[in-house]
Amino acid sequence: TISGDDNRTDRADLIARNLSFRSRIIEMALIGEFNFWHFGDHRKNKEGRTYHKVAPYIFGGVALFKFNPEARYKGNWYDLNDLGTEGQDVFGSNRSSYELTQISIPVGGGIKFQLEPNVIIALEIGWRKTFTDYLDDVSTTYANPNAIRLSNGNVAADLSYRGDEIVGGANENTVVGGVRGNPENDDWYIISNLSITYKLFSNRRGCFSAKY
Repeated sequence: TISGDDNRTDRADLIARNLSFRSRIIEMALIGEFNFWHFGDHRKNKEGRTYHKVAPYIFGGVALFKFNPEARYKGNWYDLNDLGTEGQDVFGSNRSSYELTQISIPVGGGIKFQLEPNVIIALEIGWRKTFTDYLDDVSTTYANPNAIRLSNGNVAADLSYRGDEIVGGANENTVVGGVRGNPENDDWYIISNLSITYKLFSNRRGCFSAKY
C-alpha cells in the first residue's frame, strides 16, 4: 500500500492543496536477474569456477499491476477513479477515466547470502517505472467543480478540491484551471524487501553452476 498526504510536507502550495490518498498495489512480474559473482556453495566446480556465498545482483523485467487510489472523507473511504476528480467522463470535458490495471518496468538490485546449502537470504530494492500519472489520482489541472457535481455528485466535487477545508483556503470556484498535479512526469513506486528462499531439490550431478 502506498499513501500520501499534503499535510506531511512543508511546501506551502501543497499544504494549501490539502489532498491525500492511499492505494493498494497488486503486482505480478517477470524478472530476470544477473549475479556479478558466481553464486552457490563456497567451492570450485569441475570447470574450476569459484562460487561465493555472498553475491550482489541486479534485475529488470516487466510487470502487470493493479492499483486503486482512495481518499478518506468524513469517515469514509471513496474510490477516486469512480468520481472523476479531474473532470474525467464529466459532461463538457474531454478527459477520460484512467485504467486501474497498468504495465510497469521493474529495475533494481540487491545482495544475497547463502546461509545453508539450500537456504538463501536476500536484501533488495526495486524501482517500478509506470506509464500512468494517476497512482495518487492527481495529474493535471482543477476541473469545474459544478460540472463534476452535476455528473458525479457532491462527494466527487468535494474531493476534487479540498483546499477549502483548511483555514484560509480558497473557494473551489477560484482554482478552476489551476495546477493540481504535474502531467509531465509519470509516477514511480519502490519496493524494498527481505526474502528467504529454500531450494527444494539439489543438483545430484555435483555441479554448482545453477543460478538461484
